Amino acid sequence: MLFRILNNDSERSLKVVILTQHRGPGNLPAIYVTPEEPGKIRGYVEFQSTEDIKGEDLDLNFRVKSEAKWYRHYGNSTVAYHSKQVLQRKSWRIPVSHSRPGVVSSGTTRFDFVAELEPQTPSSIKGRRSWLNYRFTATLRRRFPRRNIVFKQDRTILVDIPPAPRLSCTTHTRPVQKTHVMKLIMQVKTATMTDREARELRIEMGVKVTGPRPPTDALLEEPPPYSAVWDGVHDGDDSD
Repeated sequence: MLFRILNNDSERSLKVVILTQHRGPGNLPAIYVTPEEPGKIRGYVEFQSTEDIKGEDLDLNFRVKSEAKWYRHYGNSTVAYHSKQVLQRKSWRIPVSHSRPGVVSSGTTRFDFVAELEPQTPSSIKGRRSWLNYRFTATLRRRFPRRNIVFKQDRTILVDIPPAPRLSCTTHTRPVQKTHVMKLIMQVKTATMTDREARELRIEMGVKVTGPRPPTDALLEEPPPYSAVWDGVHDGDDSD
């Protein structure tokens, strides 16, 4: 199964294709990972032209970016906060065939890529005040006054962990046993000794007390939920 969006006209087309066998909410490409096996996004970028055009080599950029906006009120004043952070980034320089310097030959150029995710990279998130998305951007550089040919894969990648089986265990317990230490401190002296001449005698004795047996019902634990939601609207990110 593959997922693609085209950016083309009658003479040329540029596309990024993400190859995956899984689908998430909204029919998004889903990449399943485990702590032992990092997720990998596989796909290819393809440029086609029916004639020679002005241009340089292709650039492919991948990045994971989180962004958040929120407000805080201080008395009669309101302060707006805007946070951005790039969690992961990777770039590829893709050579294309040139008939002469600065001119891209007609035909098809295809480049296969693999983007390996960091172990702690979270799923795509789209909320009212925060979002996290994955973006692939392919660009064919062209000199002024011609515009670059750019394709941005704005669809969001869902990174998910396969649901784990229910975890259960049986605990075998023993009666609770506590040990108390009784201490006896005495002063020993003869009839002719003063209090300052008395000797101190300490006696310690351990006493064990057995309490009731703790409950032995089987413990049932649920694994933490993993979820990601994407509603199909613009993610608010216009940068690369």
